[in-house]
Parts: sequence; structure tokens; C-alpha cells
Amino acid sequence: MKCMFCNGPAGFMKTYHPECKTKVEGHLSKLEAVLNGYNQEKIGFSAAKQQLVELASSNSFYQNYLWNSAGSSSRKEIRTNEVLIYVETQVSIAESKNWKTMERTGLSYARYPTWEAGPRKIEDMATVAFTDKAIYLLGFEKTYIYPYNKIVNIGFERDKRGTAYFDVKTTSPHPHRFELWATDGRSTSKGQNITLCLSCLSGWKFS
Repeated sequence: MKCMFCNGPAGFMKTYHPECKTKVEGHLSKLEAVLNGYNQEKIGFSAAKQQLVELASSNSFYQNYLWNSAGSSSRKEIRTNEVLIYVETQVSIAESKNWKTMERTGLSYARYPTWEAGPRKIEDMATVAFTDKAIYLLGFEKTYIYPYNKIVNIGFERDKRGTAYFDVKTTSPHPHRFELWATDGRSTSKGQNITLCLSCLSGWKFS
């Protein structure tokens, strides 16, 4: 098997070299310091985003780790002119918007639209990828791509399974929201990491 960090042979039933993993963990700590610095208002938005892009693109082991974590299909979805910065896997996603369904009504069984504003789970084992330009929600059947300038609000709800959420621009009077949380339902750090990345890359603060 290949090492997910250096792409070299890792040995039988092994997915990484311990020394490669240590290098990438050190690189992740640097990215975490930038995210926390921005969240604590020690680093400005432009400087923080630039540092994240430079850190992510400067280490080939880290890039290998991101792409291997995201999966082979992600290379078809993520635009080649963007820098992959961070990835979270095994994420459940719910979408809230003004849903339209067609129902049969009356003696003629004609179909009429009905509207329902509320959350619906759309993915159970998705991958969330952050580039320098957009957030990607990579599902089994569909990929959602939202440039950061289309996001109008973000937040984090620790008491709700550690759920991260963001709203996107819409002409509907109802908000168009995506909620993201760890598929296992236990870890709150996954949602918190998503919110921190989204805040630093979009410029939106959260409480």
C-alpha cells in the first residue's frame, strides 16, 4: 500500500510512514495557529487567508494528504485553478430551503405545487473541502459548490451535535442553509473546524 502522505510504498497493510505523519501533523498545527489567530482577532482577514494558502500549497506531503483524504473522485470536482487548503471527511449534511413538491389534488388528480421550508438530510458520509475560492460539499451523488462571496452568514451550535452552518444568497424569503456535523454524532471538533475554516476564508465571524 502507498503512504497517504508521501505516496511512496508504506508496506503490507500500512497506509502511512510514521515520520511522514509527524511532518503533516506539524503542518496542521501551523494552519490551526493561523485559524485561531484570526478567530481571536490577532490576524486580519487578508493576512490570515494568504497565510493559509501559502501553508497549504508549500508542502507536498500535506497536499498529498488532502487529496488522498478527499478521494479520487474529488479531482474531477475541484477546479484545477484553486488551491486545496483543508478537508473534513465523514460529515452529515442537511439543507434547509423553501422546498417545492408536486401533489395530486382534487377529482381530476391535477398536480399542484406545495411548499415546505425546513431541513432535509441530503448526505450522510460526505467530504467537505475548502479551497482558496470556495467550499465544496462532496457527496456520493451530487457536489455542491459555493464561492465564499455567496455566503451571507455562518455559525456553530455546540449543543446541536456540534453543528456548523452557513447561509447562501437566495431570492426566497426563507433562508437557504446548510448544516454540517460529524456522521458519528459524537465529535463536536469536526463542526468547529469547519466553522473556523469557513470564517477565515469567507471573512464572516461567528459566535
